[in-house]
Amino acid sequence: MVATAGVAAAAILGAGPAQATWSPDITVAASTPVVGAIATLTYDGTVTRAGTLRYVDLMLPKGTTGHATSVNGTLSTYAPGLVRWTARRLVSYSAGARLSIPVIGFRLPADAGGYSLGFRAVGGSYAAPMSAGYGSLTLRTAPVVRPPVVTPPVVTSPVVSRPVVTPRPAPAPAPVLTPPVVMPSLPAQAWPEPPVGCPTSYPTVGQENAKAGTADWTIPVATTALSMYATATSAACGDTVGLRIDSSSPVTVQAYRMGYYGGLGGRLVWTSAQLPATAQPNATFGGTGDVGSSAGLPLNMVDASSWTDSTSVPITSDFVPGTYLFKATDANGNSTYAPLTVRDDTHTRHAVLLQQATATWQAYNPWGGADFYTTPGSWRISYNRPYDRLGAGQFLDLERGLVFWAEQHNVDVTYWTDEDMHLYGSQIKARAATLWLPAHDEYYSYPMRQALTGAIASGVSVANFGANATYRETVYRDGMRSWDINHNVSTWRDRGPAYQEQGFMGAQYGCTPVGTSLTTNSTWLWAGITPGTVLAGFMNGENDFVQSWSYSPSGVSVMGYATGICNWQNGRVLPMDATTYTAASGARVFNGSSFVYGCFVVQQCPSNWGDGGATPTAAEAAAVSRAIGNVARWQGVPFTEPPAPTGIQVMSVPRVVNAAPMAIPVDTDNS
Repeated sequence: MVATAGVAAAAILGAGPAQATWSPDITVAASTPVVGAIATLTYDGTVTRAGTLRYVDLMLPKGTTGHATSVNGTLSTYAPGLVRWTARRLVSYSAGARLSIPVIGFRLPADAGGYSLGFRAVGGSYAAPMSAGYGSLTLRTAPVVRPPVVTPPVVTSPVVSRPVVTPRPAPAPAPVLTPPVVMPSLPAQAWPEPPVGCPTSYPTVGQENAKAGTADWTIPVATTALSMYATATSAACGDTVGLRIDSSSPVTVQAYRMGYYGGLGGRLVWTSAQLPATAQPNATFGGTGDVGSSAGLPLNMVDASSWTDSTSVPITSDFVPGTYLFKATDANGNSTYAPLTVRDDTHTRHAVLLQQATATWQAYNPWGGADFYTTPGSWRISYNRPYDRLGAGQFLDLERGLVFWAEQHNVDVTYWTDEDMHLYGSQIKARAATLWLPAHDEYYSYPMRQALTGAIASGVSVANFGANATYRETVYRDGMRSWDINHNVSTWRDRGPAYQEQGFMGAQYGCTPVGTSLTTNSTWLWAGITPGTVLAGFMNGENDFVQSWSYSPSGVSVMGYATGICNWQNGRVLPMDATTYTAASGARVFNGSSFVYGCFVVQQCPSNWGDGGATPTAAEAAAVSRAIGNVARWQGVPFTEPPAPTGIQVMSVPRVVNAAPMAIPVDTDNS
């Protein structure tokens, strides 16, 4: 697509009091919202930060072609799929002013359906936009034009006169929505043989959890006195993982496998020798993109790759595959974590493969002062740095509960990470019959999308016990130790309607709610729970819903439903839809559409969640546990109901009260 330099304009439609808090409230309209039409696209947005308007970046529907003009500014191509309107005359606007920019003369794309289109008004600094967000545009197919009905003359006689019957006009056809694109299959990948000294099979989950557990893995409070990260997100038997620790006093490290263990939640597997204090160099910040869509762009990346290993950990047969927390404790009693996932590479096929959302953990990791959502935001995210939230990223808040549930119920479960899906995605069917995604698995590379859609097409069932999954497109760099957002598109939806996640997940991301209750119904999802039971704060974190302007798979059913106020859309009320459908392959796909499933089970959700969502009751925990079991039954996952513990207190993790809020920044529409 080529856009000529032309004319574009911003006009004030209205303003409000300067002291008010304003939502961007982005809207996009087409004069002729029909595929293939030559139309005027009008982008409207509210100024949320006063300033002197210099330019506005506008995202076009994927597949838009031709040339465009406008008024009161110059229009130019800024990046693929983006045009930039630059003001001819600098004008200052107060917060609350309404900007309207028409883009005249583009030919709209050929695909019907919904498009999410970005709008960003800038007052001289990229770091401080005057308004930013997304609006939606729905394109429909042109109605069928039929020739006019010609009514023959009525012949009358002196005796009989028949009335003229006017045919009812044919109803307008429903929009034809674009089905999901069929992504290329991943090439088959052979598994290496287990290294010498590594087992060809491991204990069952039941055998593992019968071992002695401990609550010593917990950390009571966060600290900045020491920091640590692992040199890999995952490993298998035979690998060696480095631990890099910044500490002013000697440190000892212990590795705990996370599970059930009689309700204690962890088992001690390995302990290091005492390690000397190490003052690591300062992390770096900045950088300029050098490849692909990030070339020439400021990366704003926090990177501690200059740190050196304080110790290395050989992953032996003692490390039964699972999720691990390395806990470092210094001589003053300060502690921090570093997570690691240990894969089962023994060619064993399990009932469930549970994926850890490590890419999303890093997107929300502000350690060192920047992440994807800070101002300025990082456009390249490095794994070579510690996590926030006690050093565990989003694992404790959002994912530990699902691990706890699976191992408590003796599910034949194995584990890997987002990076493993990128590297070994063709192996999903060989590793497990069912793939479970955690609360917040948002950041997906192209091979990850191929792996997920290919798994469903091959008959692998998928349960997303979360929301906002597979939403943003990433590109891995530096030997899998960093990733970029694909700057050409940012979200998968930006590629066009064929790439919207609803086409294979059943529902898709809608909003971050302020926290709303859900009332159970009589569908099988809530079997065993009295219909009408209120689960306070169940609609929390982020939520998905079935969007009428996007393609839905055949047979999608809404099993759970709630509505709540969207915290970044100026009080707009949006739904939450927990959905199911059965794919043509026989795969059964569940989309839970809320972050809460895992954290409700252990009665420990993020402290800033509203409507009681941070502190579920025992009855609410039991209800959500039953719902997870109902999904497992529907997908054919064997499990056992555990006996009630006697004389053992289930341990909860102290809530991370100093964590960065999970609310979406006001100048974005997503997380």
